[in-house]
Amino acid sequence: MPSNKASPLRPFHKEGVAIFDLDDTLVDREATFVKAQTALLEVLRSQGLNIEPRAELDRLRAVDTKLIEYHGKLMYDYRELAAALWLIYNGMTEDEAIRTSIKSWPPDVAKIASVARERHDNALEEIPQLIDGAERVLDYLKRNYVLVLLTEGDKRHQMRVIRHYNFQFTFDEIVVRDSKTIEDFKLAKENGLRILREKYGGGPQNVFVIGDRISRDIEPGNAINAKTILIPGPYNSGKPELSHQRPMLTISKLTDLLNVL
Repeated sequence: MPSNKASPLRPFHKEGVAIFDLDDTLVDREATFVKAQTALLEVLRSQGLNIEPRAELDRLRAVDTKLIEYHGKLMYDYRELAAALWLIYNGMTEDEAIRTSIKSWPPDVAKIASVARERHDNALEEIPQLIDGAERVLDYLKRNYVLVLLTEGDKRHQMRVIRHYNFQFTFDEIVVRDSKTIEDFKLAKENGLRILREKYGGGPQNVFVIGDRISRDIEPGNAINAKTILIPGPYNSGKPELSHQRPMLTISKLTDLLNVL
């Protein structure tokens, strides 16, 4: 006589763990930054500077990079950026302007910097567009991989994007940091493999790291012995000059993942 007892459900098979970057890998953050940075420069121009904002983005980003290095995180008080640029355009050397902007500046510069930061930060509130094919790629990969999102930047900004696109339901694990470190990649790998083991009954399998920048994605991915895939982004992707910087694979667009994973 057949038993009425239901047999236990078998877990879906997963082939491994895929750790994704967010900005300029899944969403077009570059376009949002360009809009915000142009808005900041437009405020400076409105105060009498003879500049063309779009032509000054490289200079802005050079100063921004130094301020990021000083603060150790991507997001900081952008009044410092506006003040430093104002001082540079008014004849101060870049290094001196940056040092001054971090400490203090005259009241007239402070007022301009505050308005510039407000315009900049308002533009950053805009939700970036998904990279073409992102939904299709993630839906496909979710059938076969534990998905981990490892991103950096202001947590409030990043969580707005994550919730807007319902990524909290797409990814098995989400990690947001001010600035990603190798320890964060180790944690993402460990958590992904734990979910693979506990939820899907899988053992240690393939771990992939997918991102748009050598220094922020590929190097730390290689350091945790993951299989790294570079999708060069629109800004400062870097060049893999040393062996530990080289990705396992470089593809031109996100949808190419459908052919390799």
